[in-house]
Amino acid sequence: MEERGIEYVGRLRSHSGLQKLAAPYLKRPPGRTPEQPREWCHGLESQAGSWPTPRRVVLVVQELPDDLLLHAFFLVTNLGKFDWPPEKVLALYRKRGSAEAHMGEVKSALDVHLSSTDRGVCASTIQDVMARNEVSLLLSLYAYQVLPGLRRLLESRTP
Repeated sequence: MEERGIEYVGRLRSHSGLQKLAAPYLKRPPGRTPEQPREWCHGLESQAGSWPTPRRVVLVVQELPDDLLLHAFFLVTNLGKFDWPPEKVLALYRKRGSAEAHMGEVKSALDVHLSSTDRGVCASTIQDVMARNEVSLLLSLYAYQVLPGLRRLLESRTP
């Protein structure tokens, strides 16, 4: 992606190298555990063995009420090189997650089933199947557009 000039942000699986890099930042702040969750970010640089150059890594640390240990995850990005604050990278990553959640909602709530056919079927039948699939998918997408409005309407009527 970098060779093509495509900007990206993605979550990395934790491994011993990242844990070692994050260790200085995984200390609980002094004082009592919070009543509300707290979160902070650190911009770091890491180079995995297979990477030709170091990459920007954002460490996201979360402190949850009643948890003894801090939670952490890692994002890798080339967004804005190093001028994007880590919090802005995290916000963008979470928007992506919201979009994926909406697509999952479409698939599960509408339970879209597209038909399939044998490869031995003649071309006109395949075209008919594809046309039915297209209509089914479009109807499901239109229904999905109506769902948020119906949800708000029902929530407004609930005491």
